[in-house]
Amino acid sequence: MRLIDDWRSVLRKAWSMRLMLLAGLLSGIEAALPLLDGLLPIPQRLFAVLTLFAVAAAFVARLIAQNNLKGNEDANQQDQVKQPRKGRHRRSYFIRFCHWLVGVFLP
Repeated sequence: MRLIDDWRSVLRKAWSMRLMLLAGLLSGIEAALPLLDGLLPIPQRLFAVLTLFAVAAAFVARLIAQNNLKGNEDANQQDQVKQPRKGRHRRSYFIRFCHWLVGVFLP
C-alpha cells in the first residue's frame, strides 16, 4: 500500500475527507455532551445520527469523481491498470473476507 501522488491536494480538497472530518467532529461533540449534563437542550442521539449521515455522505463522495482535484484522470487510469486478475485471485479475497467476517461475528 502506498500514498497517491497528490495526497496533499486530496486531503485539502476532497469532499470525502471533509465529510470524514465533520463526522469526527460530531462524534467528539457526542462524546463530550454528557459532560455538560443537560445544560443544553439537545436531544441525546442527535449527534450520533448526524455522524451517521456524514459518514454515509463521505462514503458516497469517495465513489464520485471530483473534478476539482488535480490529477484525477491519472488516478482513474492507475486504477484501471491495477485491477486484480480474474478467477482464482478474486475468489481468494472473497474467501478471506468471509473467514474474517465469521471470525468477527462468531468468535
